[in-house]
Amino acid sequence: MKKMLYNDLIISTTLINKLFIPSFNKNLFFAGTDNGIFLSEDRGKYFEYFVDGLSATKVYDFAELNGNVFAATDNGVFMLDRTKWKEAGIPGRNVYALINFKDTLFAGSDNKIFLSSHKNKWEEVYSNVLRVQAFSKFNGKLYAASSSGILVLKKQWEKISNVIALSIASNGALYAGTYSGVLKSTDGINFEKTGLTQGTIRSVSVGVTLNSEIVYAGTDNGLLISTDNGKNFNEKRLEKTHIFTTLVSEEDPYKVYVGTWGRGIITYYFKQTP
Repeated sequence: MKKMLYNDLIISTTLINKLFIPSFNKNLFFAGTDNGIFLSEDRGKYFEYFVDGLSATKVYDFAELNGNVFAATDNGVFMLDRTKWKEAGIPGRNVYALINFKDTLFAGSDNKIFLSSHKNKWEEVYSNVLRVQAFSKFNGKLYAASSSGILVLKKQWEKISNVIALSIASNGALYAGTYSGVLKSTDGINFEKTGLTQGTIRSVSVGVTLNSEIVYAGTDNGLLISTDNGKNFNEKRLEKTHIFTTLVSEEDPYKVYVGTWGRGIITYYFKQTP
């Protein structure tokens, strides 16, 4: 299989939907795109086109369970079986979001949420929802960003905000990217405006330093950064870049991987100006 630099023509011209590094092998780096899956075995220096067994074109998300990697695609869910992908349920359906929550896989699609706890058997658990864009865990609860609003799983799924959310991420707080900036919640119930109150936020990621949270907001026109827990987004980087996904390095909160449309995958090092 031919290996290629990350900015090779194929990966640099396609839309990067999701970046994923599994916890069981930090050298592996998956990129889900509108043109299949790319895999790097050296943390992003070189990528290979990795679609053996994948009967899908668009790949939206990844998750891991019991040492296995799963992919959410425009033809259901697939699981990596050593060197190739195999079908893992929900065929024929767009699945946009995946997450492992308490050793159970949850999948979000156009109008349903599914769960699978064993051997790729999926159960529909919620249907009163439009497109589910992303999942996140916060304070022991599971949250979903959707076109119906922000949802939380208690005993059942409940809508806690009517705001359409495109992305959601957490650390010390829960952040949601919307069509009008970024919202923040410290209790997982009430969402308030941050210093970013306009623009479509397709991805939000959080890095933690000793003193504050660094919030990275991916937009259609670059990367906006807050160094004070979302109060202000005074830093702007990678202008005129369509950003669809961001992933903060676990080792360095100032290092963020950026998935774009038209510029491939960018490893960006942000250091706050003294």
